[in-house]
Amino acid sequence: MSSDDPHCERVRPRGPLVGVGQVPGSKSIAQRCLVWSAAATGPSLLRGVTACGDVDSAVEAVRALG
Repeated sequence: MSSDDPHCERVRPRGPLVGVGQVPGSKSIAQRCLVWSAAATGPSLLRGVTACGDVDSAVEAVRALG
C-alpha cells in the first residue's frame, strides 16, 4: 500500500501498550492473539483460547520463538 492509499493509515508507537480484552473463542482470533503476544515485549496471558490442532501448533511455534 502506498501512503496515498485512503485505506492505509500509518501507526507509530507512542509508548507501551497495556490493556485487557475479551474476545469470543475462535481459531483465527486465537492465532492472531498469539502472534501479537509473540511481538509483545512483556508477558502475555491468553484465556479461553479455542483448543484445536491449529491453535496448539501456533502455541508451539510461539514458544519456539522464545
